[in-house]
Amino acid sequence: MRLNASELGAALLLPVTLIALFARPEGSSGIGLALVWLVFMGLAALPAAYLESALVRRVRHMPFQGLAQLTRDADARTVWRAQAPLGMVILAALAALAAAAVPDFLPTEPEWLGVSSPWLLLALAALMVWAGIEKLLALGGLLTLGGLVTVFFLGQPALMWVPPDADTWRHGALLALLTCGAGTGIQAWLALRGAQESRAASSVLPFWTVQAGAGVLAFLAGDLHRQPAACVYAVPALFAVGLMLHVLTQQLVARAYRRPVALGLAVAGTGALTVLALQPTFS
Repeated sequence: MRLNASELGAALLLPVTLIALFARPEGSSGIGLALVWLVFMGLAALPAAYLESALVRRVRHMPFQGLAQLTRDADARTVWRAQAPLGMVILAALAALAAAAVPDFLPTEPEWLGVSSPWLLLALAALMVWAGIEKLLALGGLLTLGGLVTVFFLGQPALMWVPPDADTWRHGALLALLTCGAGTGIQAWLALRGAQESRAASSVLPFWTVQAGAGVLAFLAGDLHRQPAACVYAVPALFAVGLMLHVLTQQLVARAYRRPVALGLAVAGTGALTVLALQPTFS
């Protein structure tokens, strides 16, 4: 299966946003981080993505709805159903962190822009979800790729090799697991879009390949907190937050919430976590 434009855009958005969001360990190199990233994308993220995709294809529902059916069919303990709401909280927390980090990438003046930017981004993302974010993901991916390439060539990053230390390995593992979206509903969203395909690999593997490549490019581009990269963050963050709100809304709609109510709950929950994410110890 080939990814369509929306899925290709989604695959580009998540790695760039999260790699920029979590500051790289002191003394690490772009090449070292990229290699660690590829190791964990293969060893941890890909199997987790296959697992979520297979579960969703089995029940043809998002996890918040589908896990209840799975546990009934398998006569499994109902405690397993808690994984779905926990994944939704994690996804909302990632969206909140992405919104709260916007001021770090903006000039300090004017001051009001930094204070209001997380809420502007969240409001714009909610409007995009209401209008139909899936129609806009291709544009977001194209802008993100263009920004990354611009940063890579204009920023002239120093491509040097430093052997990965324990902090680098932990950092790469964290980003790989969060980026693949397994457990948070991102892979479920992808699986349902390709539910007519006979094999999970037909959607998971192309999506994973684009994510892995985008992550390598983002690591090699250097610290995305530096100029000229700083002006690039808000674009992928806006579309990525929109995608995360869309997935949260879909999960709630599958549980018989009306779409306006589901979107309102997703935005309210993410907004509450954004208040906490603005505190320096939240992440």
